[in-house]
Amino acid sequence: MIDVLTDTIIEELKIDHEVTIAGFGTFLARVRYARGGVNPQKPNERITIPAVKVAKFKTGYHLKQALKGKR
Repeated sequence: MIDVLTDTIIEELKIDHEVTIAGFGTFLARVRYARGGVNPQKPNERITIPAVKVAKFKTGYHLKQALKGKR
C-alpha cells in the first residue's frame, strides 16, 4: 500500500500537481532556479548550478499540532 501511495505521489509531482493528505500535509513540486556557485575543488573557479525540479512538503495543521505536543 505504501509503494502505491509513493508511486502515485511521484507521478503527480512529475506533472506539477499538488498532493494533499488531509491533516497530514501537502507535497508540491517546485523549481529551484539556476544560480552561480563555486567549485569546491577549485575555490577560484565559478560554476553555474542548473535549475532543477525539487519536491517540497508543507505540514498540515494536525501534524503540526501533534509535533508541538498539543494533541
